[in-house]
Amino acid sequence: MSEVGSAVLVYEPMAEDRARGRGIAAFQLVAISAIAGAALAVFVTPWAGLVGMIGMAIAVGDFAFGRRRGARISLRVAAGRVRVERVTETVGEFSLEELEDVTLDVREIQRVEEGASAIPAMRVLDARVSEPVDRARIVLVARGRPPLVLSDDYVAHMEATEGMGKIRVFLRKQGWVPLDERDGPDSAAPASDPPDSAAPESGSAG
Repeated sequence: MSEVGSAVLVYEPMAEDRARGRGIAAFQLVAISAIAGAALAVFVTPWAGLVGMIGMAIAVGDFAFGRRRGARISLRVAAGRVRVERVTETVGEFSLEELEDVTLDVREIQRVEEGASAIPAMRVLDARVSEPVDRARIVLVARGRPPLVLSDDYVAHMEATEGMGKIRVFLRKQGWVPLDERDGPDSAAPASDPPDSAAPESGSAG
């Protein structure tokens, strides 16, 4: 997450599920590149094998690690209004006064994890269900509107919490106050004067 200027915040959630899938595929591609490089070295030249392995390693690195983040989310604040953009599309706009809360949508998930074998069939046979863990995504709650989810991806709870905190700090700097901190119509009024004490009794007749 990075802040650009004084009225724009950019949020890029880590697409954890997608990254994990690419990591498995990258492992397979590394094995393929090693086999291909060895074949080139044997049947062509050792240099051809080396160049082939390096080229495949670059492709694998870009595939597995080059695009591990989800959609880029921008929050723009101007003239007391918030505009939320996903990449280049505006997905929500409302005033700071209408924005009531920035919160988390949390769910508990259990993953089916493949085994560690290099053979795909064996990985399926060794699959197991992991312990339940919390995943979350950030939600903006504005009065009179459906909750606006910033990202389709659920990310690690700690990452989502950190992102939510940064968004709240950014919005506060622009003048936003969460609904539960605003003065309501029934805010404490000055305490009324205590009732007058009883008038002193007139002196008794002589």
